[in-house]
Amino acid sequence: MYKHYIEIDQDNYITEAFCNAFRQPTANSICVNEAGGRHFHLQLMDVDGHLCKKWDGLAIIDSVPPLSSVIGKKLGELEDYHYTADEVRRITINSEIKFTTNSQDRALIVEQIINIQQQIDLGTYPVSPKFTYYYSNTSIDLTLDQLKSVYIFCMNTVNQNYQVYQNHREAIKKLTTITKVNNYNFTAKYLKNNNFDLT
Repeated sequence: MYKHYIEIDQDNYITEAFCNAFRQPTANSICVNEAGGRHFHLQLMDVDGHLCKKWDGLAIIDSVPPLSSVIGKKLGELEDYHYTADEVRRITINSEIKFTTNSQDRALIVEQIINIQQQIDLGTYPVSPKFTYYYSNTSIDLTLDQLKSVYIFCMNTVNQNYQVYQNHREAIKKLTTITKVNNYNFTAKYLKNNNFDLT
């Protein structure tokens, strides 16, 4: 007769399973069968490569919830934050006028740039004087070049935050324990409440 052992991580997920016929236990090993066969095989990972067995103190059980579902939930929270959180989408010009990086606001800037450029090309609008840019209940005097700079700043923010989003997605997928997933801070490294100083 042989003894069967397991070893677990901090979340009680089983990380190793072995028989003392081929390996001797350590202080961290847990004996789960004192009269077993020569071989002890235990499927420790699911099809996604996540640990799927736990030790509840008395027996080996299937993990509930599986790590893959916890990762899926965290990815959903990340996506919601990326696309809806005000702190990620809000931009301020000269600490005065606030707008967001959502597609509607970006489209409004592009539309105004095109309209003013067309008027300049037709000779119906001065080339350099400032105009008043309105957003929500606020306004600011800008030149056309300044408005273009605001749009570039806006798009740079969008692109940088999207890269942060993609990096977080890949990092979350590689986490190996529920504790690591739950403790993962996906708000880190985002550009938040950005201020663009035109002065």
